[in-house]
Amino acid sequence: MFRTGLQTPSGNRNRGCKPRPAIEIGVTNPVRQSETPSGNRQSNVSGSAICFRRNKEENMDNILEKQKVLIVDDEPANIRILIETLDGEYKLIGATSGAEAIECATSADPPDLILLDIIMSNMDGYEVCKRLKADKRTRDIPVIFITVMGEEINETKGFELGAVDYITKPINPVTVNARVQTHLELKRHRDRLERTLHERTRKLSTSTKRLREVSHERMLVEEERKRLITAIEQAAEVFIITEPDGTILYANPVFEKQTGYSREESLGKNMRILKSREHEEGREEDETDLYRKIWETVRHGNTWRGMFTNKQKDGSLYKAETAISPIFDNAGRVVNL
Repeated sequence: MFRTGLQTPSGNRNRGCKPRPAIEIGVTNPVRQSETPSGNRQSNVSGSAICFRRNKEENMDNILEKQKVLIVDDEPANIRILIETLDGEYKLIGATSGAEAIECATSADPPDLILLDIIMSNMDGYEVCKRLKADKRTRDIPVIFITVMGEEINETKGFELGAVDYITKPINPVTVNARVQTHLELKRHRDRLERTLHERTRKLSTSTKRLREVSHERMLVEEERKRLITAIEQAAEVFIITEPDGTILYANPVFEKQTGYSREESLGKNMRILKSREHEEGREEDETDLYRKIWETVRHGNTWRGMFTNKQKDGSLYKAETAISPIFDNAGRVVNL
C-alpha cells in the first residue's frame, strides 16, 4: 500500500421389573418356590408377581443381550405357558395385574414388547394399553393382545388403541414365537432408525450453530472492512493499492485532488504515470537502483519511506512524503503494495 501526503506538517429410584443378577427373570416380589423335575426353579404364586429362575450356570452376558418381554395375565398359569413357549430366546417377566404391568413398563428397565391379556379383573387389557399409549415413556413399546379363541373381541378397538397384533389361546408356540420375533425385530429396526435420526439431528444442530457463528464472524469482518474503507476514503492522505508491478488497483479521493487524475482513469494504469524522473530536491538518480532498494525493503516485510517528486496530470511537479508497505498472502508472498 502506498500512502503519500503533501509536505505539510439427588432423585427417586424406580421400582419394579429389573431382573436380579445372573439367574432371575421376573418381578422381585416374595414368592414361594419349589423344585421342578427339570432342575429349574418355578414359583408358586404368592401375591401378584411371577418369577422365573434359570439354572445358575447360564451366562449372565447372554441374558443381558436378550430383548425383554413383559407377559401380563391375571392367571399365573397362562403366564407360565408363555414363559415355557418363549424361554431361552428373551428376558421374560410377568405381571398379574394391569397396575403392575404399568409399573413394570415405566420402570428404569422397561420391556421391549408386551404380551397383554384383554380379559382381566380390575383393569382390562384395553385400559392398560390406553394408559401405556398415553404415556410418552411407554407409547413406543409394541403391545400384542392375547385373547381366547371364540371370545368376542373388538379388534378394531385394539388396533385403534395402538396394539400391533393379536394372539389367541390356546397358544400355538410357532405362532407366538413368530409374531414376537417379528415385532421385536421391527422395534429394533425402528429404534435404530430413531438413533440415526437423533444423531443426524444433533449433527445438523451443531452445523447450524457453527453456520450461525461463521455468519456472525463474517458480519463482524464485513463491518470492520467497511470501517476500514470509510477511514481510507475519508483520509487526508493519498492511499494507493497496486500490484507488485505497480499497476494501480485502488486510489482514494485525495489521489484525484493531488494528482489531477480521476480514480476511474487511473485504475489499471501503472504508477509510472506519476514519475517525474526526479528524486530528492531534483537530483536525478538511477531508477533501477532506486526501485531495487524499495523492492528489497518491502519484500522483507518492511515499509519503505522517502520523498518523491511526482508529476501531476497537467505536468506540474509536487513533492510527497511516501510510505510503501507490502501486503502478503497466506503463503508469505507479496501480492500488493
